Amino acid sequence: QDHHGNGTGAGAGAGGVDVQADALEWLQRSIAVYVVSLPSASDRWRFVSGRLQELGIRATRVDGVDVSEAGALQKAREEGIIPATWSHDDANRQMRLNMAGSPPEAVDHYLTNHFGLGTAGCAAAH
Repeated sequence: QDHHGNGTGAGAGAGGVDVQADALEWLQRSIAVYVVSLPSASDRWRFVSGRLQELGIRATRVDGVDVSEAGALQKAREEGIIPATWSHDDANRQMRLNMAGSPPEAVDHYLTNHFGLGTAGCAAAH
């Protein structure tokens, strides 16, 4: 039985329609799924692509831009991969504005531990 007590299957909705299958079909027809991943992050890609396959979701890997090496951010700017006007400080200020409703300690934790130059590489891949 599904969570509504119907005996028509896990994805079945009203009238026996398989809502989950319909949703997956719509997703595949309507949305392109891209995963941004550094070329060096092969374990992460294997995990993510495996999980997406389990869910029946087709995805395309897009190589992220690694700007962690010295000079890499400037090189990416010169190549036009990252806009010349992009500023980590400006992005940090904007993120603080975006998270204004969150507890200050949560904002500080996120910006300290999760919001770094990877943000520039991720943005460049988009």
